[in-house]
Amino acid sequence: MHLQIFQSKFTLKPSTKNLLKNYIAGAMLSNSPIWIFIALIPHRWFNEVTFFILLILYLISMSGGALSGYLIARKTKERYSKTGIILGIFAYCLYAISMTILGITGGVLELPPFIGFVIGGAIGARYYEVKGKR
Repeated sequence: MHLQIFQSKFTLKPSTKNLLKNYIAGAMLSNSPIWIFIALIPHRWFNEVTFFILLILYLISMSGGALSGYLIARKTKERYSKTGIILGIFAYCLYAISMTILGITGGVLELPPFIGFVIGGAIGARYYEVKGKR
């Protein structure tokens, strides 16, 4: 009896499950260009943080965020700006987890992807909103 009550309190509605699944898929999609970039460059470049590395991380995360923001906004078809920002935060959380696993943590390397994912997700979702109203 107690187990049933506990399970019923924490079950998600099917629409919420689908939305969460979409956000996680979008976060993985927006992180994939950064993972490819990190796989292709030497690991020692991250020890020497330069403006060039930060700029590339920002642009790559923004482009990945914009692509996934557009696709997730197309899928959800509601609350476009909120969708883009939430997707950017999910993408950054996944980025932080994956960088911690790889051993690349903290410092200046965290800020450009965070800003890029959030702004890129918002831009992609807004682009779909503007494009859809035509």
